Amino acid sequence: MDTSKYRALFVSEAAENLRLFEKDILELERSPTNRDAIDRAFREIHSIKGMSASMGFEPIVDIAHKMEDLMDQFRRAVRFDPGVADLLTNCIDTLGAMIQTIEQGGKIEATAVAHALVDALTQAADLSRVRIAAAAVSASDATTTKEFRAEVPSHKDAVKETSSLGVSESSRQIPAPAPDDDSTTFRVEVRLRSGCAAPAARAFLIQHRLAGLGEITDLSPSLESLRAGQFRGLLTAEISTERTQHEIESAVRGIHDVEIAVVSPAPVPVTAPASATASATATATASAPAAAPVSAPTPALAQTPVSPTPDRSIRVRTEILDRLLDAVGELLIAQGRLRELARRTQSLPFEEAADRLDVVSRDINDQVRALRMVPLSTLFDRLPRVVRDVARRREKQVEIQVAGADIEVDRSIVDAIDSPLLHVVRNAVDHGVEAAPARRAAQKSPEGCLSIDAHRLRDQVLITVSDDGAGIDPNVIRSVARARGIVPDERLEKMDDEEIIYLVCMPGFSTAATVTDTSGRGVGMDIVRASVEAIGGSLEIVSRVGLGTTIRLRLPLTVATIRVLLVRAAGETFAIPLGSVGASLLVPVTEIERNRGNAFVRHGGGLLPVVNLARILGLDVQSAATPETPASTYLLLIERETAPIGVAVDEILRQEEVVVKPLGSLLGRIDGLSGATILGTGRPTFILDVPKLSRYA
Repeated sequence: MDTSKYRALFVSEAAENLRLFEKDILELERSPTNRDAIDRAFREIHSIKGMSASMGFEPIVDIAHKMEDLMDQFRRAVRFDPGVADLLTNCIDTLGAMIQTIEQGGKIEATAVAHALVDALTQAADLSRVRIAAAAVSASDATTTKEFRAEVPSHKDAVKETSSLGVSESSRQIPAPAPDDDSTTFRVEVRLRSGCAAPAARAFLIQHRLAGLGEITDLSPSLESLRAGQFRGLLTAEISTERTQHEIESAVRGIHDVEIAVVSPAPVPVTAPASATASATATATASAPAAAPVSAPTPALAQTPVSPTPDRSIRVRTEILDRLLDAVGELLIAQGRLRELARRTQSLPFEEAADRLDVVSRDINDQVRALRMVPLSTLFDRLPRVVRDVARRREKQVEIQVAGADIEVDRSIVDAIDSPLLHVVRNAVDHGVEAAPARRAAQKSPEGCLSIDAHRLRDQVLITVSDDGAGIDPNVIRSVARARGIVPDERLEKMDDEEIIYLVCMPGFSTAATVTDTSGRGVGMDIVRASVEAIGGSLEIVSRVGLGTTIRLRLPLTVATIRVLLVRAAGETFAIPLGSVGASLLVPVTEIERNRGNAFVRHGGGLLPVVNLARILGLDVQSAATPETPASTYLLLIERETAPIGVAVDEILRQEEVVVKPLGSLLGRIDGLSGATILGTGRPTFILDVPKLSRYA
């Protein structure tokens, strides 16, 4: 039977179940008595095993079955053993690699690593059974329990020892009583939950599972109907099998989206001689009082009407969404051009049609953007595992706290900050949080704390990564920069501590004494900042020696269309992302003060540095200047890493939502240009990264 068309569905759901299983294992490592997490983890790995068995992926089934067996022991003991967390996370990595191979169209095989994991899981499950039995026998004798535990080898030894214990599967499980005859016919009725993403595909998997348990003698809907996608939520079948009723029910319930599964012996037609039947009927009538006729009992599932549930969701490849987004962008550009032409012609019908097209095109744009939005949990859910692994390698104790994972951003943003965020988190554990002895010496808790938080700020999202570690020492940064010649000595002397901290973002900068698997190569924070700024975001670092470090990533919600402020400088029009503009000010020229060639204006109780946008861009200010010197100038208050700055422009035109077009390979190398757009006039306009440009002021 061909199951290749269900491969994508399997990959998606198996990967999701594996992600949730990993999340629960990390939770159980912190809270071993969390019964809900134990039950969830058991169900998740059970689902993976069931789906894999339906698809015929036996290497995954072998590992998942042993993981399920081990989790079942913890369900019985109502306590998770943190000693097997490393073993289970290794299994998660192996299963994840297998699922990825399946997604890429490859064939998975039972490797030596997979066999070793199966053997280690078998030993761990056997040890857990022994512990449970010993606890039950010696519950009244604490001393005996302690002596027994001292003789039981650790799970780390079980992981290293990969030889089989010689205990077969049949000897570890209590066999169910076999039926009296060689085979029994059961009636199976299954109802899927409402809102199942692909009910026909799920019903096909149920049929495939039943076919592996015995011979299907009756099926409704028919197999042809299931292949054609005709399924309305209820599947009934009769199966002749040597398996027990409990085994059939467990196999069916292991399939994802099954809401109700009822297995009962199928009615067996009985033929008897007419005389015997009449005699039995007469005897029953004579010996029993009159009663209402009794109909044959029907399963509870059959009594529940099942209304058709249409499939209200589909899966769309991201490549199709990307092409759709590009098409919508071109539509918006064309619509802007038509709106400009309507304004010039001053034709009322033309303007009304252009306005209507504007409403429709922007609604389409909003809907396409909504399709591409994904929650930050797709990133954040991976971080606890990263923190755990790095902390263990560095022999540190770190607790992670995550908030704001439900905030949604464009998928392109998630892809762009995946690696940068992982690097920031690894840095926080590797460099920031101290080891337990150093924390005790500093009168801190032995366990460090790392918090990751996300907040929505208008059309931006702010991701904050904070630790309570040693912080960044500006003196160490200054000495390393001087020793490596990264910054001239005269400039170092003029830089304050906040500016010194940002030297960690210089290419090649590193304070690590040795090269490890997470740091020491000098290719860290500079890549983080470059990646964040490439999508129109910004990086902020705040650190205090002995108290910890906070890194803030300001990111746009989407990079497809953004709201910009159109300004004019030296006769040219430029677009500045509205998210980087804190305010706009109209300041009299007489209020601009100058000191040693630097311009300032008093604002907010302090001095605000002022730079001219045209001068930063190297434009000819004199040739574009008006004959009369203006009495006032426009200032844009721009937020920067260190302190805000005022950027002077000749004119503020308007706000507008524009489609961002990427720059070519040549223009893309110019600092301060984050993209381009086409205005309604048809003229290309650069989108400026003003915070980056202000560094050159």
